[in-house]
Parts: sequence; structure tokens; C-alpha cells
Amino acid sequence: MLASKLPPLSALEAFVAVAHQQSLKAAAPELNISVSALSRRIQTLEAHLGLALFERGARDFRLTREGAALLEGVSASFDLLRTSINDLRPVQRRLTLRIGAPPGFSGYWLAPRLARFKALQPAVDVAIDTARPSLSRLGAGVHALVMVAEDSSLQPSDRYVHQWLAPLRIRAVCSPEFLAAAGGTLSARDLDEQVLLAAHDHPQWVNQWLRAAGGGPAPQRVDYFASTPVLLEAAASGLGVALVSELMAENHLDQGRLVDPFGVCADTPASYWIVTRTADLASPGLQRFTGWLTDSLAEAFGRAVAMA
Repeated sequence: MLASKLPPLSALEAFVAVAHQQSLKAAAPELNISVSALSRRIQTLEAHLGLALFERGARDFRLTREGAALLEGVSASFDLLRTSINDLRPVQRRLTLRIGAPPGFSGYWLAPRLARFKALQPAVDVAIDTARPSLSRLGAGVHALVMVAEDSSLQPSDRYVHQWLAPLRIRAVCSPEFLAAAGGTLSARDLDEQVLLAAHDHPQWVNQWLRAAGGGPAPQRVDYFASTPVLLEAAASGLGVALVSELMAENHLDQGRLVDPFGVCADTPASYWIVTRTADLASPGLQRFTGWLTDSLAEAFGRAVAMA
């Protein structure tokens, strides 16, 4: 009898939160409990199952093989439970979507355009989640993930659907004042006298863009930034020429804070994708959002090609 008894729901909720955040400290506010209380719930669940669900590091909690298997089952069960409860409620006129997306894409491209989506679909509310992307979060509070990935890194799955959105391409941009101080014109061959600003996570973009620009001498200096927002602000303040995703630079270019004196757009092996669960493909709200996102990105890239 005891072996078939389910563990406390609060312990399962704690397990899912810690599995997603990989940290007690990060997961505790999500459940509005203290770190110590959260730790006790995890210990209660592990004691109930007689299994270690996490490998405990100095700063993070990583799932064991048994923990990963449990997360998949619990996430699916929680999703079914939510659906069952919602089916019992009176029909609601509003739909709420939670979309996971990288912070740069969310802040510099998606969030500024959500008002346009809202105007077209007033009955659909969209919340953006910028926590680290993880497929395990789909069906556990997140309805879709926007992610950047190379085609070769995507693994086919019957459970998830990967829909291509747009290529990831890079531009070299600077402030109007920086361009004026350089004489009003710049080419790739002028970069040996300039400071190039680049993303710490994408050092390969330097050579990719230089090749697309027809080659040229190595830049005088390359300063790397760990944050896209900081990189963009550094370029807007006149610190140098920045290599950035064209989507991230679009608003700054529209506002005149940045200019592209080179007119060169370099392809990369990566693309933007939206990932959903196969079980959610029929969701009306998700269909509307995915269709709008696809059309909006196609429009943005069409304009980018015209500007190049």
C-alpha cells in the first residue's frame, strides 16, 4: 500500500521548479517559499522514492538519469492536469501564452512588437520568459521556445516540432558620430585603424563578416562583450564598430542611434527556430502567435535585404 502512495504534490512542484532552474536559490521565489523549505521538499521526494534525483554541485543542481526520467513524466502529467482543470471551468474568452526566448531577442526585437500582435489578436495575451531555454519547460508553464541553433544540432523528435523562423545574419554597425569622426565613410579595409566590438560567445563572427565583406586587414583591436545589450550601447556611445545580429540592431538603426556604413550582411550557420510540443500544434492561440511571428520576421528580413 505504501509503495503505491503518491508523493506530496508540493514536493513534485518543488522538483519541477528546481529541475528547470537548476538552482534552489532561483527556484524558491517561483514557489514563494524559502530556500530551506524548498530543500526539505526535495529531500522529502527523494526519501519517498528512495532515489537521488539531483547531482548537487557547489552552485547548481543537475538531474540524475532517474531525475530526468521523472521530470518528463511529471511535466506531462502536470500539463494533463492543467488541461483537465481548465476543461471544467467556464469557457474563457482570453488565451494566455508564455513564450520562452533569449533575452536579446526578447528585449530588442520581440517585446517592442508585441503591441502589433495585440492589436491583431486582442484575445491572446503573451508573456515572455527569458530563463535558460530547455525543452523540458514545454508543457510545464511554457507553450513555445524561440531559440538560436545550427541546423545540424537539432535532433528529430516525435514529441517536439522545430519550425524554422529566420536566418541569423550579422551586420557591422556604429554610431553616426563615430562614422563622422572617421570621415563619413568606412570600408572593411579601414578596420585596421578601428576598434571592433564583438560578442564574447561568437568570436567566429569576426572572420565570417570579414569574408562576406571581401576580406581586409585584421582589426586594430577587438573588444569582446558578454551581453548583447551592453554591446549595442557601447556601439551607440561611439566606442567602435560592433558586429551584431541584424535583428538585434534593427530598432537602433530605425531610431538613427546606429548606422551601417558597410552595407554587408554576413550569413552564419545558425538560424532562429520556434519549438513547440506536437501535442500543442492545434492550440488556436499558439497557431496565431506562430503565424504572426513567422510573418513579422519575413517582413523584417525582406526589408533588411532591401537595405543591404
